[in-house]
Amino acid sequence: MADKPPLRIALLLDSEMQPAWVRAMVEELRSSPVCEVVLVVLDASPAGPRRSFRERMSAYRRNFLYLLYSRLDARRFRSAMDPFVESDLSALFEGVPRLPVTPRKTKYCDYFDDTDVDRIRGFNLDVVIRLGFRILKGRVLDVARYGVWSYHHADNRVNRGGPPGFWEVVEHRPVTGAVLQILTEDLDNGRVIYRSYSATNPYSVTQNLRGYYWKAAAFVPRKLRDLYTRGADAVGCPDGDRYEVYSNRLYQQPTNWEMLRFLPRLIGRYLRQKLSDLGARDQWFLAYKLRSRSAGAADTPDTTLYNFTALVPPLDRFWADPFPIRYGDRHYVFFEEYPYKTEKGHISVLTIGDDGTVGRPDVALQSPYHLSYPNVFEWEGQIYMLPECVESGRVQLYRCTSFPCRWEPAATLLEEAGADPTLANIGGKWWLFVTLTPPSTGSWDDELHLYWADTPLGPWTPHPLNPVKSDVRSSRPAGRVFTYQGRWYRPAQDCAVRYGFGMRIQEILHIDERSYQEITVSDIRPNWRPGLSATHTLNAAGRLTVIDGQWRRDVLLRRRPPGQRLTYPAGPLPRPSVSI
Repeated sequence: MADKPPLRIALLLDSEMQPAWVRAMVEELRSSPVCEVVLVVLDASPAGPRRSFRERMSAYRRNFLYLLYSRLDARRFRSAMDPFVESDLSALFEGVPRLPVTPRKTKYCDYFDDTDVDRIRGFNLDVVIRLGFRILKGRVLDVARYGVWSYHHADNRVNRGGPPGFWEVVEHRPVTGAVLQILTEDLDNGRVIYRSYSATNPYSVTQNLRGYYWKAAAFVPRKLRDLYTRGADAVGCPDGDRYEVYSNRLYQQPTNWEMLRFLPRLIGRYLRQKLSDLGARDQWFLAYKLRSRSAGAADTPDTTLYNFTALVPPLDRFWADPFPIRYGDRHYVFFEEYPYKTEKGHISVLTIGDDGTVGRPDVALQSPYHLSYPNVFEWEGQIYMLPECVESGRVQLYRCTSFPCRWEPAATLLEEAGADPTLANIGGKWWLFVTLTPPSTGSWDDELHLYWADTPLGPWTPHPLNPVKSDVRSSRPAGRVFTYQGRWYRPAQDCAVRYGFGMRIQEILHIDERSYQEITVSDIRPNWRPGLSATHTLNAAGRLTVIDGQWRRDVLLRRRPPGQRLTYPAGPLPRPSVSI
């Protein structure tokens, strides 16, 4: 593989002035060992005559409110991380041939002359990246071995047309999609080779665009790396060759009448959220169920969530991320305890007896930085914990020296921050599931990374397809990987509506050092108890299954949700006293 020549890449641009997200992508391509930019094709079409003021006003008249909203929204949510700030890329193309092309234009499409097509073919290209021109038709689509790749900043199954990122906010869709496709003559129906989903910002199109445009900048470098490693198999459709029909309309810029319907809806959505925050607080709590000794397989989560018993914390804190473990003759539940006053989580532990008796919580582990998601497990006769410690900038494993409240650092698994790291021993090999955040997006929910090692202490090897998933609906881990009837399942958070809204159970179809495949087999919505707004961790050990949920607590009247009660013994809570 080391002697394999890099892929030969050409870029199609309207000009060398490009937005920041394109610049980030080009910089990564120019520094990548798997590809080489050997040609830049520039649109040399002459600029049309400048329109008169009256003509411009006539064009604005139909879409005036949309244009005004876009400008005001961009000003209101201005950011230093604006993906659309333009810069000159000419320095990045030093030594790269430029080929100016004047395409033949129809109403919507661009056609390259045969002479230009032949000149491009002469560069023996593997891939052409379309970042300019209009809809391409004709022989130009066949100038590269693996086709002309193009972005569509929407989910082409539900949204074709434009503007990007707008209609998802208008229609209150939970996710905004983006795809990378190989262009064909069939308009808006190219072969999709990469698909990703981000959470839709419900209040601002500008903020919605910012997140998923930055994330999309990584798609081309990732797919080229995949192509370099796996060859033609990398450009197969990730969804298979399923027959699909697009039945929605072709979206266009909204008219003034459409904007008049949308703007009150957006303002009302924002005001309802603000009113909901008055006098109330979102609080996470735990719930559990002990199965009968004859029911079901051990360590597999119970499936009847509605009859779980709630463990409700006091108003000044929340409890979340429960991980049970059977130790001796009882169950211990480790969880994140977050006092609102300190604004920093630590790991606490409580016991649940075989008769359902709940012991008092005690502090198990605290540190100078926030801790959560206490993934506890046994290996070679010792107990380990892999908590989330994003603020430390690494993924750190701990070993228990005196169960359950004495721990020491055992190994640093990754020298970078990762969210909800989850270990699983599958097929005699240890696998680490963790979400990492691209520096430009700041989202820990979207992209699942996979690593493997011979022991949980490492060293850890990154999977060549990382991130193995880019989907806000099922990437971030939500508990231990478990088995059921010989099959492996991975709980994953569904953060489309918002962080931790629900869970999806993913069946792992295939996992090895070269590939990874999973499918969704079940959804867990926050419907299993009245008043829930979220649920995001599910685990089991022995007969015990634990889950967390979130509801809104009335802070002013200090009322608990209807029908709930505090189930641990009364009295003051212990103060954190054990630290690492």
